[in-house]
Amino acid sequence: MQNFIKALTIGAALAAIAGSANAGVYNWEWQPGDDGAYSNQGGAINWIQSSFDSDTNRLTWYANFGNVPSSSSNTEGFTLAINNGPNPKGYEGELGLFYFDASRSSGPRLTVYGYNGRNDASSYYDGTKDDTIVAPDRILSSLHSSANNWVFDLKSELNGDGSRTMGFSIDATDIVDHNPLYSAGGTDWSGAGYDDNIGVWFHSFAGLDTRYRTNGYLKRWTANRQGWLDLANGSTMTDPVPEPASLLLLGGGLGLAGLVARCRKRA
Repeated sequence: MQNFIKALTIGAALAAIAGSANAGVYNWEWQPGDDGAYSNQGGAINWIQSSFDSDTNRLTWYANFGNVPSSSSNTEGFTLAINNGPNPKGYEGELGLFYFDASRSSGPRLTVYGYNGRNDASSYYDGTKDDTIVAPDRILSSLHSSANNWVFDLKSELNGDGSRTMGFSIDATDIVDHNPLYSAGGTDWSGAGYDDNIGVWFHSFAGLDTRYRTNGYLKRWTANRQGWLDLANGSTMTDPVPEPASLLLLGGGLGLAGLVARCRKRA
């Protein structure tokens, strides 16, 4: 009996190891009524779904929008900065700012810049928070041929209920590992991603007008209407599927327990 209990203890310990091995994948969902302050003036935010794999840096972000209240205008794009805790607004020189443009019939576009810390969408043309306009910190553009190396999916679709779903799935490694053009007080660059907590600075835009330079980066981003979602220290969930190596460990522990049980029967 003592050996049997010992085997079960080993199996439980291995199961705990298996459970902890999947902690690299974090998931977050939001809908109206959840934590966070928001405005629907850029289009009613029906839901948001996101995931981040801290091992591979795969980041997904999809949002569903209805029309702007009391208007026929609809969401045509958004900007986004995320981190692992406080509201990203105001954090200069630490994060990437995503510009997702779904205003064109040719398909959505995604560009990423170092966030200058201002409470606006100026990072694509101004790199810092001060009053002097300096060159932007350009990181990535889906218009470059290299997009095949980091873009898995860019989505903008009209659904049967009249809502619109838009977003992306990318490898954010070049954002996470980016060496920022500007630093603010020696703060550390994190780029994009989150863990047990998430901070969100998200703006939606209706009546969006964009222009691009020949280098694939924005030279214009203006809109008639703008909404937002601000969130600090939101809770995430971890992916419940363990990694293959952990499954082998778990199987080994359970197999050991079975072996001891069979030995007891023979005795």
